[in-house]
Amino acid sequence: MVVNALNFLILLLFLYGRQLAHKDKVLHAKVMLAVMAGDLGLLLFLTFFREALGAVKLTMPWILIVHIILALITMGAYIMALINGIRLLRGNGQVKSQMRMIDRVALPGRILVFVTSVMLYLSKAS
Repeated sequence: MVVNALNFLILLLFLYGRQLAHKDKVLHAKVMLAVMAGDLGLLLFLTFFREALGAVKLTMPWILIVHIILALITMGAYIMALINGIRLLRGNGQVKSQMRMIDRVALPGRILVFVTSVMLYLSKAS
């Protein structure tokens, strides 16, 4: 339950940071860095303390496989966003279209990571 609460807070922070993109670029960058750090911290916690990735098998429930794939795609989008965000903050306006494409992956990916996390929790609770 705590993991889902943290996951939800990270999602809310993601949505807040996203709407700052055209209003305050510096605050947007700081909030999105916090989102990335939060997601990375959550991933590391699950990996090391719950040994989540150590138990990856094809016999896992399908929703867990989907959840892991979505989380990895989202982390990849974060890495691309970080690289292009640094370029954008340095004045390279040519990466704006790339940032929009990354957002089209990161936003649904982040939302679906949360949804699948809740689905996993509910499937274990019942």
